[in-house]
Amino acid sequence: MRIQISTVLHSQPERIWKELQMCRLLFHVASPVVVFEAINPSVFPEFWSDGKYQVRMWLFGFIPLGKQWIVIQHQSMQTGYGLLDDGYGDIIQVWRHLITLNPTPEGFTQYTDTVDIEAGWFTIGVWLFASLFYRHRQNRWRHLVDGNFRFE
Repeated sequence: MRIQISTVLHSQPERIWKELQMCRLLFHVASPVVVFEAINPSVFPEFWSDGKYQVRMWLFGFIPLGKQWIVIQHQSMQTGYGLLDDGYGDIIQVWRHLITLNPTPEGFTQYTDTVDIEAGWFTIGVWLFASLFYRHRQNRWRHLVDGNFRFE
């Protein structure tokens, strides 16, 4: 099942791309709904590079969601920027999350999350959760941009 959600961020795509590269950005926009704990490697890098990162995830910081592999691939795009997490885990066989950043005519950023999910019998429930979760993330993104990227 697929989710595709977009928003306009009031910042240039180059700035959004720079911030997107930092692991702390994920922790900020996912919080407090999902909390990530590094397993392999045992600490998160400062910046995402192409590769595999195994994490343990917690709903609201205390309900275990299992282990997941975050598989980062920077994408070549004709315009804008793209970052793919081709992830999978204990419950979710496919978590293919593509983030695309494209310039708007006003010089802002069209930010789009496209997520393909396969989780067997759990797919519908995971899809419903993800639909809400990505709206939460984009709301956190907008507040972060409007606050000049103050991580508070």
